[in-house]
Amino acid sequence: MTATAKDDWVRAYKLADGGELNITNPRGSVDIQAVDGETVEIRVERIVHGVTEGAAKQILPRLEMVEEATPQMVLVSGERLGGIVIGVSVEMHFHVRAPRSAVVRARWSGGEMNVKGFSGHVVLNGSNGALRAEELGGGIETRWVNGGVNIGLAAIGNQLVDVRVTNGQLNLAVAQ
Repeated sequence: MTATAKDDWVRAYKLADGGELNITNPRGSVDIQAVDGETVEIRVERIVHGVTEGAAKQILPRLEMVEEATPQMVLVSGERLGGIVIGVSVEMHFHVRAPRSAVVRARWSGGEMNVKGFSGHVVLNGSNGALRAEELGGGIETRWVNGGVNIGLAAIGNQLVDVRVTNGQLNLAVAQ
């Protein structure tokens, strides 16, 4: 497929201290970085590859994003295309900046997931790609299939650390 159509879907939300961020991406990469403040910033690169430019451009507006937001929870999900679609492939690349204290939940398939710098609890589930989670200060729960997992904990406190990997290598490091 040689033709491409793409756009950026951009949103910002306020999230209370300790609020939950929930990201779901059916295909593509996810990059979630902790920042100071109370704002969640999300940019999703939506890309359609097609046999022709016309086919790719026709599918692009059909890529749905679902969003729900309250001060306690922000949920953003890229939805799969419905029906039978021939001659196109779709990818979404999430770029997220969220408050350091957020509870982060992310589900994903195919590509890379990078998560960095959170002090709240982190729950990451994915398959068919690599996971890198760094400088985490809260607990972590991970279920990963068919990919390497690298986790760096800033400290181990009294929160749960539960990491399960199938068909992939696990590297778990704790800062001293």
